[in-house]
This record gives sequence, C-alpha cells and structure tokens, in this order.
Amino acid sequence: GEGEGPGAAVEWSMVRGEFRGESAGGADHVATWRRNPVFRLSLESGEASNEAEGGDVHVCLTMSQPDARKAARGSGEQVSYHAAGLTVIRSHGAATGPMLVPADSEAAHYSPLLRTSFWNKRDVSAELTLPGGGGGGGG
Repeated sequence: GEGEGPGAAVEWSMVRGEFRGESAGGADHVATWRRNPVFRLSLESGEASNEAEGGDVHVCLTMSQPDARKAARGSGEQVSYHAAGLTVIRSHGAATGPMLVPADSEAAHYSPLLRTSFWNKRDVSAELTLPGGGGGGGG
C-alpha cells in the first residue's frame, strides 16, 4: 500500500508466513536458527522517492502472532505467546536463492544490521535506516 507522510512517500506491504515445527528455529544464538523462514527486503536504486535525492530509507518491521486473548478467555487459561524476535542481516552479494544464517566460514558474506530481544509477546517491532544508495537485508 501507499500513503503520504511529511516530506516522504510511505510504502508498506504485508507478508504472511509461519514458524511451526521444523521451521521454528529459535533465536540467532542457537544453531537451529538456520531453519527459520527468511523474508528478503530489497531496495532497488530509484525505488524510493527520497532515494532520488540521495536520502536514506527508513524501514519499520513488525512480526505479529495471532491474538490469543479470546482463546485463553474461552478455556480459562492464561494468555501465552511463543518467544519471537527479529534479526536483519545484509548480504554482501554472495547470496542467491534462499538466504541462510551464515556459518563462521560464511560470515564475510553477511553482516547483522539489527537484532531484537526474543520475548513472549504478540508483536515484535523494529526500525532501521538504510542508506539511500540501495542495498538490502533479510531477516
């Protein structure tokens, strides 16, 4: 979708996915993190209107879990959510196809841009600013 903000274009999109069973790999400090789904964010040159002026691109990310309050009320149980967090990495041109979290030998091809804490909360949000010259990260 698109909207207008003070002095900048606002674009948004929503991607649906799930972390379940084998794909629920956990936080990035455990080896199974490689199993988590990866969503690629790419900023192509000239794609953002403020990029034409050499400006940075401000990105807001939110990962949400289904609202558990109604189910908890109906069952009498306490509201509970899975631990969730966000990690955004930048590929340095080596990744094609699905991006995996780098092993130590691959670390030169990736750099972390942002890591949130992993909490038992419904929503996890983070903001970062990417340079206006293009580039991208996946997380």
